[in-house]
Amino acid sequence: MLRIVCQSGDAGSTFRAGMVRLKFGLHGPQISSHEMISYINPKINSVEPLIGIQSGGTVLTISGENFIIGNSHLSVFIGNRSCQLLSISSKKIECETRSFPRSMLNENQTINILFDRQTKLIYKFLFTIVPNPILYGFDKNSQYRSFASGGHEMIIIGENFNIIQNIQ
Repeated sequence: MLRIVCQSGDAGSTFRAGMVRLKFGLHGPQISSHEMISYINPKINSVEPLIGIQSGGTVLTISGENFIIGNSHLSVFIGNRSCQLLSISSKKIECETRSFPRSMLNENQTINILFDRQTKLIYKFLFTIVPNPILYGFDKNSQYRSFASGGHEMIIIGENFNIIQNIQ
């Protein structure tokens, strides 16, 4: 038994489904499959959050449709920086941002999804990269000591804490 591996071509704007045809040479014979191949367009509905810190670690949740088609290879980019894939399903992608160079601070970046190194989806809203949080210290009324068992409330003063998803 012979096995042929090929890559589907561009469907154009109107083609949606059809049989696979294999043609041997320019004027040679051709055969058609019994199975139909269909073209489906992935779609992004929303991305959350649309802001993250320079050092990375922001987990993006991209919601949409048809993210898993066949055995597709999928990549997510914020501007030109890759986003580390955490999970992929047909309707949701989660990825974690990596660190961004200083030149991208306070700049709006496109969110791009690349399927099979060809099909590119660009999300209509932009992702903003902000400076890392800054810790100034403790509130003057906070104590600098706590019980060994914990549970003592401390008030910390700083900037950009509201951007962090998980404070530990």
